[in-house]
Amino acid sequence: MKEYPIFLIKAVAVVLLLTLLQGCEKKSVAVDKAFPDLKLQNLDGSEMKVSDLQGKFVVLKLWATWCQICIETEPQFKAFIQKLDSNEVVVAAISVDKDINMLQEYLLDHPSAQLQLIDRNMEQSNKLLGVNMIPQVFILDRQGVLRYQFTGRTLWADEHVQMILKMAKL
Repeated sequence: MKEYPIFLIKAVAVVLLLTLLQGCEKKSVAVDKAFPDLKLQNLDGSEMKVSDLQGKFVVLKLWATWCQICIETEPQFKAFIQKLDSNEVVVAAISVDKDINMLQEYLLDHPSAQLQLIDRNMEQSNKLLGVNMIPQVFILDRQGVLRYQFTGRTLWADEHVQMILKMAKL
């Protein structure tokens, strides 16, 4: 049996890996750049795009009923958004739950005034935003440009967070 030099084997492996990864590139969002125009569903099944919300500041929250941190931080987040001027800011909760029935049951037990949107199984948020964990909160300006992004457990009453939000005029 003929033996091949190790560098040749490594070179072939790299070429194969690069070939497999072509087209698998995830996009990601960046502060001060236009936010991708996600196509989401309302609870009634109708389609809505993020661009439909332009003209107001937008707070987008990615969450799920099975996400413990999302559930634990919800009361503080609700207290935060109650302070916002609804004429200036729209808040949309984007559920990444697979089971829409579970989401609807959760919302019956925990009513929310937030616009409820669905990104089933993180299809849009993973592909267009590069998001692979929740919770995530994105703050967009009136033109749909991402200004701030919060990942994971956020203490919405924290001075630092309040300062950022004040700078964003929220």
